[in-house]
Amino acid sequence: MIIGWSIGLTPVGNLVFQYVFGVSPVLIEPTKNVFQVLTLLYILVAVRNIYQGLIINKHRTAWMTFSSSIRIVVMLIASWFLIHAGWTNDGRVGAAIFIAGILIELVVTFLEGRVLKRKLPPDNAEQTIHHAKHLLPFYLPLLYSALVLVILNPSIQAALNNTTDPLLAVASFSVALQILNLFVWFCSSLHQIVIQFYTSKRREVLIFLSFLSILSPLLLLLLSFGFAGDPVLRNVLGLEGELLLETRGLLRILAVYVAFYPWVEYFIGRSILIGNTKPIFIGRLFSVSFAILALILCICFFPGLDGNVAGIVMAVSSPVELGIYLLLYRKISTSTMNVSS
Repeated sequence: MIIGWSIGLTPVGNLVFQYVFGVSPVLIEPTKNVFQVLTLLYILVAVRNIYQGLIINKHRTAWMTFSSSIRIVVMLIASWFLIHAGWTNDGRVGAAIFIAGILIELVVTFLEGRVLKRKLPPDNAEQTIHHAKHLLPFYLPLLYSALVLVILNPSIQAALNNTTDPLLAVASFSVALQILNLFVWFCSSLHQIVIQFYTSKRREVLIFLSFLSILSPLLLLLLSFGFAGDPVLRNVLGLEGELLLETRGLLRILAVYVAFYPWVEYFIGRSILIGNTKPIFIGRLFSVSFAILALILCICFFPGLDGNVAGIVMAVSSPVELGIYLLLYRKISTSTMNVSS
């Protein structure tokens, strides 16, 4: 929150939003105002995630579905009320709606989490974690990997702004990314499945991941063809002409990314399961570094690819990340076996 407010309340925000994210000077102050409100999310999401972790650990994930459903209903009602009241002339209104939804989700998760917390066993002699500093070797690589990943999106945006047709490139990638996120969302909790069930149900976990790694790209490819994708791309999203063609091409490229994504989640789960998160950071660092290098090369030599630049970079960086995870995890597993013997 301190870092967030230092961006939202000081001239640092002007530099960040203008030169990192490319916000026009006219929109910098409104953007900073919205960011000041959104900074509250840090503490709300942190508390929510603590209790969500406990709920996941106890396999009570139906409560997360319930809390998300209540959150959506509250946000819809709040949006309807504010629109009819005419209070929609400030971006902070949207931020407030989002925070209200997260707050509702937090309350439901907190109440169920408190019930589960009371059922936890007491500390025992085998417990090795006694202070917050003991968590840092596990947590810091996860934090660093998240920070590295933050760099990728502004880099892609900057690259797309230097293509032959920046407007078409940015628009097509924005649409394709939203569709991609629908498929990524189905796989975003696979590391939790690995953490919870890999030890006891390894075969079932691998079958489930294999199924998603085949089904997800096939569905994305299906959307890229007119007979299947037009009801969504043309009729729902209203895409026409060059934007429609560019988006179709992007979806075909991004299908490669979706095919590898479940297995990236798998190795993230395996690394967390053995308590060594360094491979996650190293894999993410190599992947993002490779992506930025690929972006530079594409813009220098193939600017006419437009939005496909982003798709190609994402499609290629995903197997790179997976390869790094596989290599590092094998080394860690071998070292662990040698120490045990």
